[in-house]
Amino acid sequence: MITMSSPNGRAPFVPKSQEELDQEAEDARLEAEERFQRGQKDAWALLRWTALVAAVAVVISAVVAPRHFAAGMAAGSVVMLLNLWGLKVLLARIVFGDPRKAIFAVILPLKFLALAVVSALIVRTWPEVALGFGIGLSIPAVSGIVYSVVSRKRS
Repeated sequence: MITMSSPNGRAPFVPKSQEELDQEAEDARLEAEERFQRGQKDAWALLRWTALVAAVAVVISAVVAPRHFAAGMAAGSVVMLLNLWGLKVLLARIVFGDPRKAIFAVILPLKFLALAVVSALIVRTWPEVALGFGIGLSIPAVSGIVYSVVSRKRS
């Protein structure tokens, strides 16, 4: 004898009507759109915080450190700001259903390869800026921490 039961094994399984399935699909679509909008807002906020932290760090280094260190810090900050922006764009298209997401999934590792090549070229061409450049590359990590602390206090 075959019996139909619910996933919890206690109540009988009752299939959902087409209206219920349609409503669940619409609710899921609306929730995904809301997550996308919230993610875009957070990503832009993180980019703004990164730019702010980078600007402050570069100004401070220009005042207290040698010129080549400050130049390296500025270069590293710009490279990472561009990297962060590219990451935001690519991941938004991959995660939130762009019809060409396969192309963006291929471009994503190429972006990291480009980051490594640009970083190597900068350090190899101007070795005196290597320390400042490396610290400038770490700016998004610092700004991410600052942003998470600030945004947590707001909510």
